[in-house]
Formats: sequence, C-alpha cells, structure tokens
Amino acid sequence: MLHRDKSFLGFIHPEFLQDFVNVRTLAKSDKPLRSISVDLYAKYISGFSKYVIYIQDQEGYYAPTELSVNTWLELTFSETKLFDSLIKIFEMLALIHKWILWIEDPKNPNKVCKLLKSIYGLKKASRSWNLHFDERIKEFGFTKSEFEPCVYTKFSGSIVTFLVLYVDDILLIGNNVPTLQSVKEWLSKCFQMKDLGEAAYILGIKIYRNRSKRLIGLSQSTYIDKVLKRFRMDESKKGFIPMQHGIVLSKTQCPVSSEDQDRMKSVPYASAIGSIMYAMLCTRPDVAYSVSVTSRYQQNPGEPHWVAVKNILKYLRRTKEMFLVFGGTEDEISVTGYSDASFQTDRDDFRSQSGYVFTLNGGAISWKSSKQDTIADSTTEAEYIAASDAAKEAVWLRNFLSDLRVVASISRPIDIFCDNSGAVAQAKEPREHHKSRHVLRMKGLCARQ
Repeated sequence: MLHRDKSFLGFIHPEFLQDFVNVRTLAKSDKPLRSISVDLYAKYISGFSKYVIYIQDQEGYYAPTELSVNTWLELTFSETKLFDSLIKIFEMLALIHKWILWIEDPKNPNKVCKLLKSIYGLKKASRSWNLHFDERIKEFGFTKSEFEPCVYTKFSGSIVTFLVLYVDDILLIGNNVPTLQSVKEWLSKCFQMKDLGEAAYILGIKIYRNRSKRLIGLSQSTYIDKVLKRFRMDESKKGFIPMQHGIVLSKTQCPVSSEDQDRMKSVPYASAIGSIMYAMLCTRPDVAYSVSVTSRYQQNPGEPHWVAVKNILKYLRRTKEMFLVFGGTEDEISVTGYSDASFQTDRDDFRSQSGYVFTLNGGAISWKSSKQDTIADSTTEAEYIAASDAAKEAVWLRNFLSDLRVVASISRPIDIFCDNSGAVAQAKEPREHHKSRHVLRMKGLCARQ
C-alpha cells in the first residue's frame, strides 16, 4: 500500500481512544482526455466518522487553486519562444505537524493508527498538501507570485521558468529545455508523479498549436458535448445567440403553487448552470451575460428560466467548435480592456449590468458580466461603475504581469475603452455636478487611476 511505504501510519490499540475516523481504500483511474495511459492507483480517503481530534490547530483549511486567466496568460507566452509540459502528481501526502488525528486501520479493525501524513477527504488535506508543495518547490529556487499564490517563477539570467499549480496538476513553462528537465527531476524526487509531456489537455481543455504561425487555441468542444449529452440536448436544434432578443426574466416567472414548484424540482436547473459556467469561465466569454442572468433564479426557477438555460445549451451546440485564439503577431505584447453596461436591465430591483473583457494581443484573457451592487440613476453612472470594475481588474493584471516580467509594455497604463462620453469625461476630469458627484465619491478614484 502506498501510504504504508511512505510512513503513513503509526499504530496504537483502540482502547486508548474513544474517537477516531474510519477510512476506506478508493481505486481510481485518473485518465486525462488524451491518448496516454495513466496507471491505476489507490487512495486512502476518510469517511463515515465525523470525530477528529485536533491539537494546536491554527493553520485553517484554506488552500488556493489556480484561476483560468493566469493559465491562459502562461500558455500565451508559451507560444512565443517558450516550451511547456504537463505533470500529474499522484501522491498528495503532507506531513502533519500542528494537529493530531487517529484513524481506524482498514486491514485490522482492532488497531487504531496515528496519522503521520494527511489523506484525501480530510478538511485539512488540501491545505497541508499546498503548504508542503510550497516548501519543496521553493527549495529548488522558485518564488511564489505575490499576486497569484498558485504561480511560481524562477529567473536565472535570460532563462525563465513558470510553474502553475492546480491541486495535483502542474503546468511547467520555460524557454530552456534542460532547465525544465531539471525541475521535473526535482519534482520526481519529492513526489510520486508522471510527466505527461507537452500539454495537450489541461483541466479538460484541448490545446491547439500552430508553431509556424505562433498561434495557440483553447477549446472545450469535448466538454460541451458531454454537457449536452448529460442534459439531453445533444440532438436539439442549434441556437444562434445565447439569449433571445426581447426575453426578459424576472422573479414573477417563478412558480408559486406547490405543484409547479415540485415539478420544477425535477429539472436539473442548478446543475446545468454550473456546467455551463465552467465553460464560460474557461473559454466562452460569449455566454457570460446569459449565465449571469439565468443563475439568479436557481433557488426557485420557473419554466421561462429553464427555457433560457436550454437556449444557452442550443447555442453552445452550434458553436462548440469555436475556441479562443492567442498569438499570431510579431507586435509587442500588450493588454487592452473594454467595459460596457446596460442600464437598469434587471426587472426585479432595477439594477444595471456591468461587463468587461481584457485581451492580450487580441486574445481574451479575462472577462466578467455581473449585476451592479447599487442602482444607477443614469447611463453615465452605470457605465462609470462598469469602468471602475474594469479598472480594478486592470490593476491586478498589471501587477501580475509585472511579476512575470514578460510584458515590457505593462509599465505603461492599460487602455480601457468605454463607449459613454459622459463616463469618459468624468474619468478624465472630475466634474462636481450635483447629479454625479456621489458617483465620484464611490467609484471615481479607482476609475481615474
């Protein structure tokens, strides 16, 4: 057993303890969506009992995970003069220092084991693993990004190496193959891992490359096919837009009678929203607005809301082969932002909708569509609030890209385009007009900077 070989357990008779955690062995085949075999391996996971003994517990449970925007940034750079590789970690066991936990021995119920390393299913497992990985990778000379805790960088003269961590998946990117190989050798000494070679899939997203034209594409067509089949929309008509023109959704369309509510409970509304949302967050900014609107009614969806969700699925069926494209230009790498707003489009509380997208040499790397927190009194105010939200994202992008040292132009201000002349004028020169001065107090400083 893997955990016994790694000094996983220390044994004690159960009569000395009253509370302990039951465990079981879970066999799992962790096969990525590509033509490569990954060995079947076993995991110990905790379960059944809720009794856990913690001593000097001051670490908390939080463990960061990588955001898609950073992955797309890294992959965009890999299509310039860099190489990449995907690594799978099989052993996510970290030593336990500040807390104690006892578990039942799966092979001998008459014995209780003192846990020496964290196992899958524990509340602290992910955090323990992340702290353990952080310590080991820093020993090799990597530095954690100040603005994204799952991105590590290493600079040695003209040699640059990036490491992106997503739980137990690692994306390595660098401009020197021997250096990448040395990182893999170090990781293999520290963890049980497998080198999957050049990244063909990452988090279920297919990567297309055209080295000659310096292009890279990111597609979720396989994932979308699975979603369509799961919700029985794989044979439906193909939609042309994610949300039909003139469709207005509101809480007045939610079911009131118990019969209608019971009928809608059998509809996988929240599950469909979550499945579409993953595609939206990764590669499909074109459905961001429709997902934002339909996700507001998950607690008590009505038939019109479900029809709107199915319309998104129909649109994805027609456009499943569309994907994000990066690169293809010799120009200096630069970031550009665009913001927009719709005025009081929510029929329930009359709030406006904000939206923005940032591109890196034409390829979308960050986007968002969400309902505003306050009620805007005018289109200028709505646009100004949207521009302020975009400015916050621009600040983070600028800091993160500066940390990576790959975009020379990032030292200059990021251009954000807004299609409202009043909002642009307010951002350039503050005008203390009685109808807009409250906006300047709330959002003015961020947008102007």
